[in-house]
Amino acid sequence: MIILPYGQLLTNQTPYGYDERFKFTTKELDAESGYYYFNARYLLSELGDFISTDPHLDTRPRISSYAYCSWNPINKTDPDGMDDEQRQAAVDLANKYVEKNPNKSPELYELGAKKGKPGEPIDCSGLGSNCAKAGGEKDPNYGPHSSGVRNIVDNTQKIEDMNDIEAGNFVMFNNNSHMGVVTDVTRDENGNVVDFLFVHSATSTGPIKNGYMQSKYWKNRVCGFYKWDTRPNTYEGPVLPQITAWGSKPNGSNLIRTFNVKPISINIDPGIRR
Repeated sequence: MIILPYGQLLTNQTPYGYDERFKFTTKELDAESGYYYFNARYLLSELGDFISTDPHLDTRPRISSYAYCSWNPINKTDPDGMDDEQRQAAVDLANKYVEKNPNKSPELYELGAKKGKPGEPIDCSGLGSNCAKAGGEKDPNYGPHSSGVRNIVDNTQKIEDMNDIEAGNFVMFNNNSHMGVVTDVTRDENGNVVDFLFVHSATSTGPIKNGYMQSKYWKNRVCGFYKWDTRPNTYEGPVLPQITAWGSKPNGSNLIRTFNVKPISINIDPGIRR
């Protein structure tokens, strides 16, 4: 059996003639319709699109509501038909705060400012809260603490291993008294995190982007990472790390070959689709 990135069957030959219902990313291929069942909706693999809109359409205006894996099925998978890009929306907003502060103005930092838009005064927890809300979640800054950062820590999920962080996660500093939004993660060939960039609103500069390895001051003050997004992830990683093909030799014995697939990045202009 050979399956193409959007689920099309190139060949459907299997050992002993057994036809497996669960094929592409272990999803069931409906025999009557020819669609893959993804829990929330059905995928038409010939078009590379779902046949109905994303249940989270209202939080994802940038991407077609029919798109499977943001039209990048080599580097992403969608476990249940709801591949919203919550963390990317948060990163986009965090970067916007930096873009609107080209002069690193301390006037754009104000303690207690929680609702400032890019270009307006904001403190660190306010920036984090607004980024989470941009990703479609409710404001995580609620609870008994006078510190917004500590409230956010209580209402988000701690990431125990730094190697598990992703762009869009929160990073905490100084015993949970300051925070930022991770925007970029650099890994070595083994997948270990060697550096990351983060956006935060600092007293002396307002919203600014710093690097973990670039700044000894911030590197020595990291005290934790937190995941705020609660919806199923569109996660990075090859859908088809290998392709296995079955066949028969002239003598009748089975022939099984496995081919490694190198992941690539596919960028498609949303304007050419729905």
